[in-house]
Amino acid sequence: MSGEKGKVFIVEDDFTSKIGLAGLLQKEGLEVVSGKGPDPIPQIVAAKPDIIVTDIDTDPNASPTDTIEKMKNMPELKGVEIFVYTGNLDVSLEVKLRKLKLSSYFTKDEAHVDSLVGSAKQYFVKEETAIDYYAEFDDVGERGAPAARPAAPAPKETFEEMFDEFTEKVHKNLEAEGGGGETFYNLGVSYMEMGLMQEAAKEFEEAAKDPQFKLEAISMSGICLRNLKKYAEAVAKFQEGSKTTTDPVEIMGFRYEIGVTLQEMGRLKDAFNYLGAVYKADKTYRDVTKRLVEVNNALKAGQK
Repeated sequence: MSGEKGKVFIVEDDFTSKIGLAGLLQKEGLEVVSGKGPDPIPQIVAAKPDIIVTDIDTDPNASPTDTIEKMKNMPELKGVEIFVYTGNLDVSLEVKLRKLKLSSYFTKDEAHVDSLVGSAKQYFVKEETAIDYYAEFDDVGERGAPAARPAAPAPKETFEEMFDEFTEKVHKNLEAEGGGGETFYNLGVSYMEMGLMQEAAKEFEEAAKDPQFKLEAISMSGICLRNLKKYAEAVAKFQEGSKTTTDPVEIMGFRYEIGVTLQEMGRLKDAFNYLGAVYKADKTYRDVTKRLVEVNNALKAGQK
């Protein structure tokens, strides 16, 4: 930690000014530095913060993750936590953020500001003062990547027939052109954004045959299965993914997804154990603290 309080650098724009994010963080006892401009990175380096809170909607001519990737590759910012907020968080953007090993991202609306402030505050909580979520429950078993939006209503039969014909043609073209895992993966993401989870899952299964896309494809396939309420299959898929990697960040992502899936299944004690493992490794990971509280409250209510 750079200072006794903990320092947060905010890349300022209209949204952060509107909600008074700096003031909210200061109320939590954090030191806040703000900066803006086309290239805020020199200001960030000079400030030596512990956390960067940055928008990714600033430059319509650039990839939304270019600046973040630049920050991640700078030796001067090694070890600095990056919090991202965006006005439009879709599946493809979430995938890009996960590939950059970012887990703290928030949608740009006032309803989620408390989550951002709470995560920033929690980042500086010393381990010995953190809430002990393990007093009543057992240790974790297996391991558990990003929440996805619910499936859209099932397409009409006539559309399904047209879609099947389209998919068949696409696959024939891919086979003729020697398309690899990336093509299947991108096709899966497109179907997923359309709410076509079953079709997306099939594409991710194809993409997983390519070693370069195996891990991400397994993760996305598991999310599709969960959205289809095929919970047991989703858990098995996430467990498969956790055994495919030795990267602790990726393993933590699979562990989180197993916890979320078990929570949706109503297996609350098991969900608590998986989410608890994520909390123990990184208490700022996504909404893990909020989920743990929800599961813990539900467990206590069930004991009455």
